[in-house]
Amino acid sequence: RMQDAGKAFAFTKENLSKLEIARKKYPQGRDKSAVMEALHLVQAQESWVSREAIEAVAALLHMTPLQVWEVASFYTMYN
Repeated sequence: RMQDAGKAFAFTKENLSKLEIARKKYPQGRDKSAVMEALHLVQAQESWVSREAIEAVAALLHMTPLQVWEVASFYTMYN
């Protein structure tokens, strides 16, 4: 999917809604707890987790891109 590299990422309305539901499972200020669910949604939507998607997840969950990348690179279920 190198042709997609550099392409801006945005969640679909449906997936953004699912992410908001996931965030509400955790106490206020604990947005980071939804990072695995967010990455799962990214992969389901795009078939892989791009740098742009990592940056989008980081912004939505008040994390640094490095923190999201650490999770995405640790688990083998994310491509």
